[in-house]
Amino acid sequence: MARLEIRALTDSDRNAVGVVFGADGGYAQRVHGRPPKPDDVTSLFTARPPATQPEQKHLLGLFLGRELVGVADLATDWPEPGVNFLGLLQLRADAQGQGLARRFHDHPLSAFPAGQEWRLNVVDTNAEVQPFWEHLGYRDTGQRKSWTSPTGLEHEVVVLARES
Repeated sequence: MARLEIRALTDSDRNAVGVVFGADGGYAQRVHGRPPKPDDVTSLFTARPPATQPEQKHLLGLFLGRELVGVADLATDWPEPGVNFLGLLQLRADAQGQGLARRFHDHPLSAFPAGQEWRLNVVDTNAEVQPFWEHLGYRDTGQRKSWTSPTGLEHEVVVLARES
C-alpha cells in the first residue's frame, strides 16, 4: 500500500477535492438531491459554521502516496467551547472498506485535543453510515435537528457525540 499522509488542504488541492467529490458513492445525490458540482468544492473551502473565526475551520486531506482519497472538514470550539465538530469526513468510494476512514478520523482527535467532546450530524438520507460512527465510539445524543442542504432539501439530522 502507498504511504498514508494526512495534511491540511490548500487551494492547490481544489481539483483533487473535486475528484474525491465526484467519486463519492452517491453521497451528494442522497444529501443534496443531485450529483456533486464545482460549487461544492468552493463551499468546502470557504463556508464555515455560524459565529466562528477562520482559525476554527480546518480542512484535512487523506493522501495515499500523492493521490487525495479523502477530505475532512472540522470546526474547533463549535458549537460551544470544548466541543469540536466534524462536519464532513468523506472518502472516495474506491478507498472505502480498507480501514482508511478510521485512521483518517483518529487523526483530528489527536491533532485537535482541546475539545473534550466531538460531535457530528448524520443526515436522514445518509443514515446507513450511523453504525460506522457508533463503531468509532459515537453515541446518539437523542437530539434531532432540522437541516436544509445548500440545494434546499429539508432533512432531519441525528446528533452523535463522543469524548475525545
